[in-house]
Amino acid sequence: MAGGRRGWPARVLSRRVPVLAAMLASIAASTFLAACSQATPPPPSGPTVETVQAHTVAGTILRIIKGQASGDLRISEESGPDAPGPPYPACLTKHSHRQRVVNFDINWAGINWTTDAAPAVTITITGPDGSALIANEPRANPPDLCRTVREFVLGAEGKGWQLVYGLALKESSHAKLPPYLWVTVDGHVKKIRLSRVCNQSNCFQDDPPVDWQAGTSYSPELII
Repeated sequence: MAGGRRGWPARVLSRRVPVLAAMLASIAASTFLAACSQATPPPPSGPTVETVQAHTVAGTILRIIKGQASGDLRISEESGPDAPGPPYPACLTKHSHRQRVVNFDINWAGINWTTDAAPAVTITITGPDGSALIANEPRANPPDLCRTVREFVLGAEGKGWQLVYGLALKESSHAKLPPYLWVTVDGHVKKIRLSRVCNQSNCFQDDPPVDWQAGTSYSPELII
């Protein structure tokens, strides 16, 4: 199936959001920050905490075909927590001294966000050794809910909407994460490869985001 979804925002909040609204909010925020940068900053009143913007290091776009409906599940490995925004929930950052956290974002939406809707699916995402990922599930009233991505329902998303979650995988501090994950969709298992980000045309990119494209390493397909 050729073609791809246009207009994926590179960064959005961890929740169900309208794609166009997220993009407009990003533009407004950029304009506000540019205006603020011209003003003289006030003197520091206390210690500050330096934050580093997360960036995408690898990813995949799993096209799921369910009956007459289809959707793209975009999974991106991040250099740090990204989707929820600070302060980050403990499930995306906390770990023992023998562990490290590998962060991911997932986006679920129709193939062409202006015209297509995504079906409801139930997913499980695990690491190479079968360890379940942990999701930060936003709620109207804090705190957010953190739970493992087993029997995890991604609801049907209408035109122009996407579902976004921040995920975390706890790994041994000395282990090297193999470049793949196991994804189970409605009982169908798929091993997906995480393609590294690079500046070549056949690499997974998330800023600006690439589309699903048949034949590329980052474009697997699953018919259920």
